Amino acid sequence: MIILENKNLDAFILDLKKSHIILDKSIKGVPPVVKDFLASFSKDEFSITDPGKDWNCCDGSWDEHLPRRQLISVGADSKLFIITYKTGGIGVVTHLILIRYNNDKIIDFWAGIGRDGLKTTADILKYLVANKNKHWKLNTNIISV
Repeated sequence: MIILENKNLDAFILDLKKSHIILDKSIKGVPPVVKDFLASFSKDEFSITDPGKDWNCCDGSWDEHLPRRQLISVGADSKLFIITYKTGGIGVVTHLILIRYNNDKIIDFWAGIGRDGLKTTADILKYLVANKNKHWKLNTNIISV
């Protein structure tokens, strides 16, 4: 309920305002503790590919050998991790995950729905601030990764 009601989002917004994270378009370099954490939430070890690569976008073209997610952007500093990515199905959904961590432990996380065009941390910050109090704008009644 903490995530669904955005109760921890203000702290993440403050951290984002202080950070100097530059987003990248490659899944390389994701901190191991974050990789393990994301994999623990999915049946497919959080399979994801870089932008422009093949992935399982839509119901009509499912291939078990392809990742279920396509990265939009990713970035991290010594304590904050950001990832935006797409999942497919009937339609394409953009996800946004924020994780606070230290070297070997996840401290907190928030997950929600993003939108296309979140290309910088400033874009993400502006989007979160503008939508954090809007019912069902940043998340639905479930958390999905």
